[in-house]
Amino acid sequence: MRAFVKAVQIARFIPVVEEDRRQSLFIDVISDAQRSSLRRISATVLAKARELTAGVPSSMHAIVHERKRYSLYELRENNMLVNRGLVRHRVTKELPAPRVPSTARHPRRSGVLHPSSSFRAGWDLVLIGLVLYTAIAVPVEIAFATTDVIDVLFVLNRVIDTVFVVDCVINFMTPYMDVASNQLIEDPHSIVLHYVQGWFALDVVSIVPYDLISWGMATSTAFTLHQTQNVKALQVMRLLRILKLTRVFRASRILQRWKAVLGFPVAMTQLGKYACVMILLAHWMACLWGYVPQYQDDERNWEVVYQVNGSSSSTLYIASLYWSVMTIGTIGYGDVPMVTNLEKLVAILCITTGCATYSFIVGSVCGLVSSLDESSNEFNQQMDHLNAYMEREDIPPEMVFRLREYFLHRRDLMLHRHFSRVINMLSPGLQGELCVFTAGEWVEKIPFFMGGPPGEHVRFVTAISRRIEAELYPPQELIVRAGEISGKMFIISKGTSMSM
Repeated sequence: MRAFVKAVQIARFIPVVEEDRRQSLFIDVISDAQRSSLRRISATVLAKARELTAGVPSSMHAIVHERKRYSLYELRENNMLVNRGLVRHRVTKELPAPRVPSTARHPRRSGVLHPSSSFRAGWDLVLIGLVLYTAIAVPVEIAFATTDVIDVLFVLNRVIDTVFVVDCVINFMTPYMDVASNQLIEDPHSIVLHYVQGWFALDVVSIVPYDLISWGMATSTAFTLHQTQNVKALQVMRLLRILKLTRVFRASRILQRWKAVLGFPVAMTQLGKYACVMILLAHWMACLWGYVPQYQDDERNWEVVYQVNGSSSSTLYIASLYWSVMTIGTIGYGDVPMVTNLEKLVAILCITTGCATYSFIVGSVCGLVSSLDESSNEFNQQMDHLNAYMEREDIPPEMVFRLREYFLHRRDLMLHRHFSRVINMLSPGLQGELCVFTAGEWVEKIPFFMGGPPGEHVRFVTAISRRIEAELYPPQELIVRAGEISGKMFIISKGTSMSM
């Protein structure tokens, strides 16, 4: 359908001062009229127009912003004619422009490492790998490593400890986001104070070399392993290695910094997080169950009854993992027995923790799966409502078919409107940029939208793009009747139309 403008009837002129301090003459259009009526505009209206635009050349063109529709006119001294080359004419009176604050980034402070820098991103990636290694390796070392010797694993742990010490130093130089003011704080003194009052104590606990201390105790000439107290002290020192697991909390800070960069779907991210929690919980419970026989003095324990005592570390770990998975899944075959009181207490703790975690994650996953395709769920629900309504009103079969066919074709449009609710939560400026990116390209191709000053033209296309609403019409449906007053402009993006 070829769009064209016949004529308009002018209701009134409205002066408005916009954000850029430009005084605009808004032409308020209220109805269609014949072209000849333009020549009979009252002298009062033209006098008001001349008063508002005193000192401004009558040939000055610009784009007029009006809420519901856009048309372009050329204001002459004695009459007003439709300008076919532009969409609407606005007479403007330039006012002093306000001072616009500079948007240039302030110089970086010395000794401050920006959280979005490439070095910080690479460092965070290394830390994520080391945190995962710590979460897996440390419990295994506590539960199944019987001696403290200097080997490749011992040296690797010292290197990892050094990396986390360096990370503590880097945290003293990394700006943080202040939630109250929503600003990135780059003042060095504020950064140090914020870190000391926050994560510093936990980070210090995680970098203490407990295994190095236990190795020193075991190899010291003053330390006699035959003394019971010394053996218990060594066991406690080895058990303190578990405090290294507090390094896992660093992952939450890193993922928080990555949230705006990665852009993963929230539901998929949550599912991945729950999967990691279940895997780590099973691993930690297996290591705890495998450590119990080493800590107690009873000769009869679950390893003896289950006939795995004296086996390799891998065999003991697999047996412990088998027990932990059964416990979390609330299966409990009972073939791995609980013999001593300590084993029973540990089992009670693991059963309680495992069941609570399993129940919470199963419920959360069910909710996430149902929300993965919220728009489809909404469409299916509305389709059910339509079917129920047609059955209740006893709609004829032929109309039922047309209604369902239209509703199915409208699915993509409903998805677009579902996204529109999210877009409306953005700031006006971001909404404009996004709308121009998605619709501005073909809006600019419309002939009577072309022309005008470049700066005003961009603003006009942005305003048009923000107000476009998608609509779907079935075949042979009347869109607008010739001669009727229409408050809408139609732009055909797909399909054809005809004038009848």
